[in-house]
Amino acid sequence: MDTSAVRFTVLALLILVAPPAWAQPRLADEPTQGLALPTTAWAGDVGASSVTQNPGGLWFLAPGHHLELAVTTLAEDAARQAGAGVGVFSARALELPFLPKLVFGVALEKLEAPTRIEPRPASPLRLSAASAFALAPDVGVGLVWHHFFDEGGVLDGVDTFDLGASARLGAYAAAGAVLRDLASPRVEGVPVQRRYGIELALRPLGDDRLELAVAGELGERR
Repeated sequence: MDTSAVRFTVLALLILVAPPAWAQPRLADEPTQGLALPTTAWAGDVGASSVTQNPGGLWFLAPGHHLELAVTTLAEDAARQAGAGVGVFSARALELPFLPKLVFGVALEKLEAPTRIEPRPASPLRLSAASAFALAPDVGVGLVWHHFFDEGGVLDGVDTFDLGASARLGAYAAAGAVLRDLASPRVEGVPVQRRYGIELALRPLGDDRLELAVAGELGERR
């Protein structure tokens, strides 16, 4: 993106969470949540971090290799939330003669446990693999698989899937949607709630000099 571009993002988070049912203190977020990347869009511009944020957006990557490194820290007043840690994201888009475009990506995230939970949960490692294809010329659909390594923790061996879609509506608009924890895996016998996210991005000037976006996420009650 042009460094002179200005992006204004309004995030409206609407999360409905069931009453706690964990043996230990439960986090404010679902346990399968990965690294929080508030500046990564679900719609519009995409990058390697789309592997975990919205795999459908991978379809719009330019041919070649894409690599991102992200570090997220949380303020003291947010220390009960998940999402802190470090992640490496890699994606590749291939255009081969006589074959459909191939797009795939992987990610490795070392997640840090919130500091204000006692006893402190483990800090799992999350491995992700994603692929995307075209549902229509300007619509990409992707699926990402997540696997957790959490020795001595409740997430060790847990697998889950996210489904994403991204659409380009000409030069002036884009939309993205994500369904997280598609199969609603169980952690300590408690099903993880599915979350539904959507974002709409508008470019009044028809390019990336000005972008306005609104996003929301809604979780099932369990």
